[in-house]
Amino acid sequence: MKPVMIVDDNPDIREALEQLLIAEGLEVISAGDGVEALGALRHGKTPCVIFLDSMMPFMNGMQFLGAIRKDPKFATIPVYVISASGDFDGAEAAVGIRGFIHKPFDPERMLEIVRRHC
Repeated sequence: MKPVMIVDDNPDIREALEQLLIAEGLEVISAGDGVEALGALRHGKTPCVIFLDSMMPFMNGMQFLGAIRKDPKFATIPVYVISASGDFDGAEAAVGIRGFIHKPFDPERMLEIVRRHC
């Protein structure tokens, strides 16, 4: 099974999601920003889904998304943006993501997304 990638600059959010997924027997790739995540993608396994924070230092979520969509190896990975702010209704198609998840996230919804893609 392919791993799940979490990209979030908040270590508490990352750790909570990691623990949830590891408890389900899943492998997790974790990164604190878009630059770190790109490095992990290019030098590791391709994930089955990416949970991506929108606001991060160095490379924000939309910059990271733009970079992976240009690379055929990563262009089709399902990406879900997680954020504490913003009204995202209807924006999925415009930015090339599968959906938005509001923080604090619902653990069952996260697991349902993982089951769907992994």
